[in-house]
Parts: sequence; C-alpha cells; structure tokens
Amino acid sequence: MKIKLVVVSFLLQLFYTKMFAGSIDTTGGIQFETQATWRQVLAKAKAEDKMIFVDCYATWCGPCKRMDRDVYTRDSVARVFNKAYICVKIQMDSTQQDDESTRKRYPDAEFLRKKFVITGYPTFLFFGPDGQLVDHRMGAMDAAAFLRMGIETEDPNTRYDILLNRFRKGERELLSMRALIWTALRLRDTSVAKEVVGPYFHDLNAQDWFVPNNIRLLNVYTRSSRDSGFRFFYLHSGRIDTIMESDVYAEDVVQVIIVQEIVKSWWIKSKDSDTLLGCSVWANQIAEKYGKYYSNRVLLCMRMQHALRKRRWLDYTHDLTVYMNKYGPHKDPSLDLVLNNSAWVIFQHSSDSVELEQALSWSSQALLLNADANYMDTYANICYKRGRRDKGIMWEEVAVRLEPENKSFRENLIKMRDKKPTWPVQ
Repeated sequence: MKIKLVVVSFLLQLFYTKMFAGSIDTTGGIQFETQATWRQVLAKAKAEDKMIFVDCYATWCGPCKRMDRDVYTRDSVARVFNKAYICVKIQMDSTQQDDESTRKRYPDAEFLRKKFVITGYPTFLFFGPDGQLVDHRMGAMDAAAFLRMGIETEDPNTRYDILLNRFRKGERELLSMRALIWTALRLRDTSVAKEVVGPYFHDLNAQDWFVPNNIRLLNVYTRSSRDSGFRFFYLHSGRIDTIMESDVYAEDVVQVIIVQEIVKSWWIKSKDSDTLLGCSVWANQIAEKYGKYYSNRVLLCMRMQHALRKRRWLDYTHDLTVYMNKYGPHKDPSLDLVLNNSAWVIFQHSSDSVELEQALSWSSQALLLNADANYMDTYANICYKRGRRDKGIMWEEVAVRLEPENKSFRENLIKMRDKKPTWPVQ
C-alpha cells in the first residue's frame, strides 16, 4: 500500500510538472504562471504542498508597473518566492490588446475580485496549499518590505492558518496571538479576531497595554463603554496620547463611543429639523458620566456636523474654526492632512477674514510638515482669496510644475491669472 501511494504521488507530481512546464515565465526574476487557470493552480499547490502568491494588478496601475520593474526582478526576491510559492499574476481589468490567455482568465479575475473584495491595486493574496486565504495586502512596497512579507507569510511560525490551529489547540504565546489578530483584520476575518483578542489582552501584563501596537488593537476593538478598552482610554488619555504621539488619540476614541451611545438617537431625530434636538438633555448626560470636557467637546462637534448637514456654511466654518483651536490636534502623525483639509473647507465656504487667516495659518503649517503639491494648491488658493494674488500665482505655478497632469491645478492657475474666483460662488 505504501509503495502504491509513493507511485501515485510521483505520477501526480510528474503530471503537474508537465502541465505547467510550458507556462512558466523564464525571463528572470519571479517565475509567474501565465497560462494555468485558477483551478489548475489550486490543484498544483495541493499536489506540490506549496503556497500560492497572487499578484492582482491592472494594466493602468503605475505602482503595479514599479513592482514588475523594481521588485519582482530582484534575485533575492525571486529565490524566496520561486522556492516557496506558486506565483500567479492576474490582470483585473480588460483591454482590447489582451491576448488569448489573459481573456481566458477573465472569469478567474472576477471570482477573485468578488470573493476577496479587491478594491485597489496592486493587491497581494497568499493562500495555503489547501487553497485557504492566509494573507491579504494592498499597495506597492520596496523589495526589502516585499521580501520580508513573503518570508513571514510562508514561515510556519507566523503563517495564519498554522497560528490559528495552534491557538485553537490551546497555545497562548502572545506574539503569535498578536500576529494572528492583525492578519485576521487584514483578511476581514472578524470572527477569528474577536475570538483571539479577548484572551490576548487577558494574558497581557498591565504595562504591556501601553505598547503602541496594543493600543492600536484596543482602538479597533473598543466599540462600547462596556469594553475594558474604553475605561483604559478614558482614564489614561494623557499617557496614551504621549505614547501615540498625538494629543487627541485617546480623546477621539472616547468621543466616538459617547456619540454612538448617547447622541446617535437624537442625531437621527434631528435629520429633518433646523435645530439639533435634545442638546441640553444629552449634554447633561455626558457631563454627569464623563465630565464637562467631553460634554462641551461633543456638543460643539455635533453642532458643527448638523450645520454641515444643513449646508449652513457660516455656522459650519465658524464652529470648525472653534473646534480645531480648542479640540483639534496640535501634534499627530496625520496633522498635515487634518490641517490642510480644514483649511480647504474654510477657503471654499468662508469669506470671513479672521477665519481665512486662520485657514492660511493651518495651510502654512501643513506645507511645512509636508511639501505636497496638494498642500501648495491649498495655500495658493487661500493667498489668492485673501488678495495676495502674486503669491497665490507663484505657489500655484510650483504645484503645477510638480504635478503637470493635475487638471484642477492648471484650471486654478488660469483663473488666478484671469482674476476669476477659484472658490465656489454662492
């Protein structure tokens, strides 16, 4: 019986080797299967006991082309991926230039898009030999990061399906549990993440809760004032903010839950009302449970959001300015984006000189933090609206030079030169 099984295994191996021999790209770098259907790839993975790597790309995708040019061609990358994986490239869009083999794969592309919720490119899918998804990543990366991802995904000590099996057999190694939770989140496997997160935090030393990765995990899984994470964020906001290098990290988590539990029902009732209903009622409830700070913070935020919903721009820009100055971030990893977006809203909807000067200050800070062409466009537009036309044109010209393909930048520059408004005219 044992001899027969060995013979059968050998024949299967020989069959799949012959079937795929003519379909391997031998031009160097990662050897991608270019002809086999998805069913054939799954069969080969099972027969060879190898994992599967799938690059989901689009012909128009610039980052996808960079991966082809700068990453897949690296010998160090190819050695790992060609040995550990069956590698497949699936074109997710369609063009008139597609060859026959690409067209045959259209059904596979559609299946993968729907089954694994592919919304951007490149998307990288990793499967175990049994065809089960074990990781899901999106976005181009450099060769070192891509190689590290490939090694970690294939490593039995970090592989999702193996870690999950060990956990369900009673293993409670903390690093493995944390890796399991994060991978489950990427895979949108919320049931597994919830299954593991409770035991993980139960076994953590109290001081280990104050580690950035664990704080981020608690943020994801704190959805109610009854969750232990809520008390953690509420009682230790100052320490958490320092660790996360943001002066509003913990406060934002707490505020979201307060709004969800106390304000949401009033917010829904206020949809067709000119006024925000129940303000005194729920503001008092918040003050009694969580103090005046959160009561005032939530009240101003909801008043601002109601003005936005009713498109009352004078009220909205006023409240936005007050909220940003009192409760907005002054230190945060995404501070440049928050400042730029807030400044842009003021530019578009306010004619108040004080608010516009405030927006100009925010825009300037964003530009100092990140010399992004979009931030330059914001700064140029506010300068122009404040009557500093030459300065606005100068900065818009820089933005256009940095991103000449950006139609909006070019149109703004033409309007500035023609002395026309670049903001919505009410």
